[in-house]
Amino acid sequence: DAILVSTLRSTADNCTAPSEPEPEGVAILDGINDYIDLGTEVGNGVRTIEMWFKLDSAIDSTLSEYIALTSREISFQDNTNEFALSFQPNFVNNPGTLRFDIDGTRPFKSVYSDSNVWNADQWYHVAAVIDSTEGMMLFIDGIKQASTHPNTEATASVSNATVLGTWGEGVGRYFQGSLEDVRFSSAALYSSNFIPSCLDVTAEENTLGLWNFNEATGTIAYDSSGNGFDAILVSTHRSTADVCLDSVILSTSDPEIAPRNLWKVYPNPSRGNFHFTLQGEDLSQFDLIIYNSVGQIISSQHVIGNEVDVNISGEMSGIYFYRIVSEAGTLSGRLLKE
Repeated sequence: DAILVSTLRSTADNCTAPSEPEPEGVAILDGINDYIDLGTEVGNGVRTIEMWFKLDSAIDSTLSEYIALTSREISFQDNTNEFALSFQPNFVNNPGTLRFDIDGTRPFKSVYSDSNVWNADQWYHVAAVIDSTEGMMLFIDGIKQASTHPNTEATASVSNATVLGTWGEGVGRYFQGSLEDVRFSSAALYSSNFIPSCLDVTAEENTLGLWNFNEATGTIAYDSSGNGFDAILVSTHRSTADVCLDSVILSTSDPEIAPRNLWKVYPNPSRGNFHFTLQGEDLSQFDLIIYNSVGQIISSQHVIGNEVDVNISGEMSGIYFYRIVSEAGTLSGRLLKE
């Protein structure tokens, strides 16, 4: 037996407590005169534009003016070779929808979102794609929208600036809200439904430019692709946000449905066994995806019914993320494995 000489006693948990991921940097635009200049080259030969965005104010079919997420303006008189990802106002077709348009001349080469209702203070993911065989497509929260266009040509190569948060010389059409993980690619990255990662996006072989906005200060947003297309923040503020936590409801087909209130996940935290169930509603099927802190999918299943048990006891302790895609909407959240 050991003798403790002037030694104190206490207790401790030898298992390291899982650490929370650091909040990600975001760009905040005021809707008045803020925008982000991406330069004159990164908008050439683009086949995929994707980003996370969060609106400060809700949008619907009563929207009175265009609101741009990104655009390339040629001139006020000539729209040839332009492109824009913007919300439609009430004086044009499909008001309230998010529209991706290239060339800007008639007949328009455009695709539209299914929904024309967008909540405030909610993160959405959008991906606009131009496939060399399937044409133009739009994805909202990883869900392929019904609207398509046969155009297969990537954005034209010109010397005009591409910007975030505005569109139109002397017009403005400013975006008010937050942007995160903006990526331009020369490849068509998506052709069917996918799960957008809420973690920091990383560059791939065909990435033209990538802006994570993780710089703490300054007016430069560095291009994480390594291609040197650093962006200039014009009157734009910086902050941090947890897209994984804040994107609890990413989309819903029925505004009366509140997925966050219907789904129950328990026990959470646990040592690896989690039960997912839908409360008080009949649901015939749903998709459940679980991924780790670096965005790798560790479990993916299509569930018939409205509940399922998931076992990740073989994984390391830490924070994991889940995403549920169903007719009631798309839901994401966290799992804590002890």
